[in-house]
Amino acid sequence: MTFHTFARTFSVRRGSLPALLALVVLISTLVTAIDRPEEVRAATFRHLALRSSVPAADATVGRTLEEVRLFFTEAPQIAATSIRIADGMNELVPSTEAAADGEDPVQVFIRTEAALEPGSYTVYWRAMAQDGHTENGDFGFQVMTE
Repeated sequence: MTFHTFARTFSVRRGSLPALLALVVLISTLVTAIDRPEEVRAATFRHLALRSSVPAADATVGRTLEEVRLFFTEAPQIAATSIRIADGMNELVPSTEAAADGEDPVQVFIRTEAALEPGSYTVYWRAMAQDGHTENGDFGFQVMTE
């Protein structure tokens, strides 16, 4: 096969080059995302995701816990973001409204009115991205006796 025949066989039609480049970029992004850890893959395919929390999911903490802090992959719309803590009887624990950290807006937190008693707790959260996309979830943790 001569170069001329090869070039004619694999020539790109006028106007199809942008589509071909878009396809190459899409495939490259997907392949890169597949090789990354789960939290990065989630951020690649969704705008807003919960990255981590304090306390962490399934953690055991001391009785001095008076704050729950969530770390998102991007800053949520704070007016449409909520965090609630429920005790083992599914009763809501009195707390402040969700607030963004003044120095790092991807961090959102609430403070309880008093230190949590020993037992099991569940954190329920809902957050809205800047583009209006919402995510929600929950996780549990334990407060131990000191």
